[in-house]
Amino acid sequence: MPRLAAFFLFVVLSSMGLPMLNGFVGEYLILLGTYQVHWTLGGLGRDGRDSLRVLYLWSYQRVFFGDVTQPENRELPDVTTREKWIWRRWRS
Repeated sequence: MPRLAAFFLFVVLSSMGLPMLNGFVGEYLILLGTYQVHWTLGGLGRDGRDSLRVLYLWSYQRVFFGDVTQPENRELPDVTTREKWIWRRWRS
């Protein structure tokens, strides 16, 4: 399922707040404001964000590159026509 994996990777990277993706500006402004008010809470927020990034990447690796444990999941189809349509509408 390479197309589904690519779409999900984009969503994961966006949720991680990488620059040029949708979560970055909000995450940056929240941490910047927190640092200005109380730097230790800002540090805890940064550590929590980094921990979540590790969890996102670990779960992505296990889901898309791990072993298939259920036999009925061996022949799952890639994205459907409806999902391709949603992807095209979402990108524009």
